[in-house]
Amino acid sequence: MSDAPEDPRVVEGAPKLNDGWDEPQEVSDVDVAFPARGEELTPPWELIPEHLQLNWWIGRGNLWVDFMHRWFQHGDAFERYDVWPRPDVDPVKALRHLRVVLTTYATKHEHKIAGAAWLASRWYAHIEKREDPS
Repeated sequence: MSDAPEDPRVVEGAPKLNDGWDEPQEVSDVDVAFPARGEELTPPWELIPEHLQLNWWIGRGNLWVDFMHRWFQHGDAFERYDVWPRPDVDPVKALRHLRVVLTTYATKHEHKIAGAAWLASRWYAHIEKREDPS
């Protein structure tokens, strides 16, 4: 039982696809510092939904893609977006896994953004963009 307050944005029992990407993998401190396993932790391009493959660049209306771009390019995604993890996903494990995916040199930029966006959309229940502070 979680100590977190009940939030209607958190989806209980979201369907799992049982494709090996339902939960984040354990990532060591060495993996975070030297993300050589990034390609292994990134879903294959063919598995990523087509709407993310075609719209992997920022500003195309997908909040998950915009969130990953913000994280990758500016490092301030968590200051501009609110995300709620699914109750059955360890949020620290998810963040570490996504960090390795975003910082690896092993995959092309579009692959890492689309892959990280897809993983985040599966591991987090809800995303909202905050009001622009400027």
